[in-house]
Amino acid sequence: MGNWAMGIFMSIIAILGLFLSSGAADHTMQWVGLLLAGFGIAYNYSLIIRNTGH
Repeated sequence: MGNWAMGIFMSIIAILGLFLSSGAADHTMQWVGLLLAGFGIAYNYSLIIRNTGH
């Protein structure tokens, strides 16, 4: 159950990062948003890999 909760939470963080990046007024906020999105996607990918046994 904990993996589901963390997966959903990180998906929300990734989506918020994309919204932050799309509405950024400067390069710093754009990169912060992209890094949040990338980290959320990578974390969820690692959850999929870990739970499917590959």
